Amino acid sequence: MLDSVFPTELYERIIDYVGQAVDSPTLRVCALVSRTWYPRARLHLVRSVRLVDRQEVLAFTNMIRGGHGPLGLTDARGMVERLIVRGVESESNQATAKGAEKKTRRSLVHLGTCAAMLAGRARLDNLTYLGIAEGDWRGLHPKIGMHLNAAFPRLRWLDLYNVQFLSTPDFGRFLCAFACLQQASVWVPARGQNATQNPSSTPFDPAAFIDDKTNGM
Repeated sequence: MLDSVFPTELYERIIDYVGQAVDSPTLRVCALVSRTWYPRARLHLVRSVRLVDRQEVLAFTNMIRGGHGPLGLTDARGMVERLIVRGVESESNQATAKGAEKKTRRSLVHLGTCAAMLAGRARLDNLTYLGIAEGDWRGLHPKIGMHLNAAFPRLRWLDLYNVQFLSTPDFGRFLCAFACLQQASVWVPARGQNATQNPSSTPFDPAAFIDDKTNGM
């Protein structure tokens, strides 16, 4: 690609916008456009990470533990600042009794897997933001709180979007897992709606989920 008449700062602002939306496919395309676009796009590919299933968790944790990021990036562990985890529909929910109303429950077990694999030497010391969306906080490892604290020791901001806890004590123990937590925000469906049973009623937008408070970190 030939050099453009537009200043590099303009491209960087556009790439920053894409990075804020956590749009990984578009960022990968941007990284391959030219040598001018490559550094900025590569930075955002690691700075903000979104995980939606166990396969993505395994790929991400293996990358962090191996020390190598996408497109030849090194020291990926120290560059991750924001992490978004979305619940995945449990396989056990697929089969329902004949004539019974089907209910969808989204599991967050892969978040527990991520924390357990990163706890210790692979911990994300620079991660300050965690967003959890559309999930049911049950069936996780009994030591999930310990794993979360060990994997994300400097977490300061937490957003929960339609996350269901079994009880108030469970919610309290979850919050207490983060020793450096400064602010937590919770979004719930409108009264009379259950977004985990009807996900289309509350579409999840990562760009809106990450608040401006995380900019400039």
